This record gives sequence, C-alpha cells and structure tokens, in this order.
Amino acid sequence: MPDNPLNSDPKIVSGAVCVGLLAIILQENYLKDVVEKLNINKNSKILVISTEGDTYPDNYRKIILE
Repeated sequence: MPDNPLNSDPKIVSGAVCVGLLAIILQENYLKDVVEKLNINKNSKILVISTEGDTYPDNYRKIILE
C-alpha cells in the first residue's frame, strides 16, 4: 500500500477542483482569452481557497489508497 503522503511530505486533505481549473485555464490554448481577461501573467499571485475537505475520512482513504 503506498504511503500517503510520500516520505516527509506534509499531509494536505483538501479538494483540488479550484487548482485543477486554474491549471486547465493556464495550459489550454483555447482558454487564452480567459487568461488575458483575468490579466494573469508570470508575475501574478493567485490565492486559491479550498472549501472542500476530508468530510468522509473512510471514503477518502479508500479512494486514495486504491
């Protein structure tokens, strides 16, 4: 069974939808207009607030460790 987190990495129990959405916006060419409208560039600082968490610890562990 894999370690979660790996080695000495800190454990973060949170949803990743907002980070995933940001990654898609920044990586996909067809979303360049969104990046421009939001004025995102290499100097941008973006605060991501995750409101999801380990609400169902048993299901979380089952999904992560499968």
